[in-house]
Order: sequence, then C-alpha cells, then structure tokens
Amino acid sequence: MDTWLWENRQQYQMFVGLTQLLLDRGFSPLSTEPYADNTFRTDHTEAMMNLVRSFSAKEVSWPLRIFSTGPLFRPGRSWTEAVDVEWVGPVGDAEQHDMIQLISDMAGWLTKAGIAPDDLTMVYGHVGWTAMLATHLGLSVAAIENFVRELRQGRLTIVPQVLGEVSSKAALLFCPQNQRDFFSRLSEFVAVPPIDGESGYWNTKWDLSLTGKRSYYTGLVFSLCHRGSGQPLINGGQFEMSSRGEALGGLGFTLYLDACRAAVKGQSCAAV
Repeated sequence: MDTWLWENRQQYQMFVGLTQLLLDRGFSPLSTEPYADNTFRTDHTEAMMNLVRSFSAKEVSWPLRIFSTGPLFRPGRSWTEAVDVEWVGPVGDAEQHDMIQLISDMAGWLTKAGIAPDDLTMVYGHVGWTAMLATHLGLSVAAIENFVRELRQGRLTIVPQVLGEVSSKAALLFCPQNQRDFFSRLSEFVAVPPIDGESGYWNTKWDLSLTGKRSYYTGLVFSLCHRGSGQPLINGGQFEMSSRGEALGGLGFTLYLDACRAAVKGQSCAAV
C-alpha cells in the first residue's frame, strides 16, 4: 500500500511540475471529453481541434498554445495518462525551434526527477522530406502514399523493396544516424534547410522511417525514447487535419506520464 501511494504521489508531482512548465511558457489548459460517439479516445489532438473549431473565429486568437491532460485508451493494451501539447497555427523554423526547446526543457525537468540523459534518445523523421525524396527518385503519387502508409504500420521491409531497386544510397536515410551524416546524405537528393534537433538532455538520431503512426502527420515528426524501459516518453510532430469542415494545422506532442514514471522508477532501482 505504501509503495502504491508513493508511486502515485511521484506521478502527481511529475504531472504538476510538467504542467507548471507549460503554464509558464504561455500554454493554456483545454478540457476535452474522454470519449466521443461511444468510443474512448486514443488521441487528444483530434478532440482538441474539434473543441477549438466549436468556437467562433472572433473568440479565438491565433496562434494557439494549448494543452490537455487525461487518460488515453490503447486498444488491446491498457489506459495511459498523457499530456497533449499543441501549437495551432502556421509552422516555420521558429515554431520548430521553440517546440524542440520546450521538449528539451521538459527532458531537463525529467533528468532532475532521476532519468539519466544518456538513456534518452530523440529520433527525428520528416514525412514531407520522405515524399520529396521518393518523388525525386521517380515514384508515383500512389506508390509514395503506399510507401508512407507501410512505414506508419512499422513495416520497414518496404524500404529495400521500394528504394533498393532505385537507390541503395537513399535507403541509408531510413536507418538511425547522427545529424551530420543524415543531412549530408539527404543533400545528395533534395535541398532542405537542416533542423537543429540537438539537446544536452538526449542523444540525437535522424531516421526517415519514422513517420508517426497518425495519418495527420505531414512534416517533422519525433519520438523521445528511453533506453532502460524501451518506451517512448514523447511522440509528436507537425500535423494537418480537417475539423468541422475546416483545415487546422500546427505542431504538437503527447507526453506519456506512465512511461515517464516507469523510466524514473527504473533509474531509481538501478541506482539502488
């Protein structure tokens, strides 16, 4: 009983610390229903966008900095407590930089809670660059859509099947590598401005096979992983979706409190 209470207290303290960081950065809380159409939510983003669109244009000041908290249902698995953070509006270099900095600050907070930076790895991908690369290599629109869809399902064997026939050098972009090597290789095929994803709180890798599992991801995607637990602590990216007949876009991420707590607990156990 004492252990259970302590673990729940630890998660609550983590929740308070991380949400306070968001409030300090100008993000506002948004309350969303845990279910819709008799189905438990598996994702905060769509619920948040639908709520935003329920207000009139005069009631909303763009861009929005919002976050929502609460449980998410993982079909066939379990429930997990999560914090979903969204920047809603046009996304450029400044917005990407600010979001990466925010996540870096959160990672810094987690390291103070007991997670070792050496156990954190941020993996970046980019759905738009994957499509540009495939277009450059001569793939049709239908082939590109199928390629991305297969990657989202985790079927990485699609890479040698599709790109191996066209360019083995391009296929190298679909495995984890450091930032310098990645952009050096990518520049041989497409011209894109490098994104600085480095932080003192994680190891950085780039891998175009990371596309995000949600179909609404269209640009930069990322996953902050913990080596000890083997779980992602944060997943997110740039998105576009239609809500109530209108297009909405932005950049956001979901932080999984249960995974963060497990990572902190694992570090504490290792230290003992």
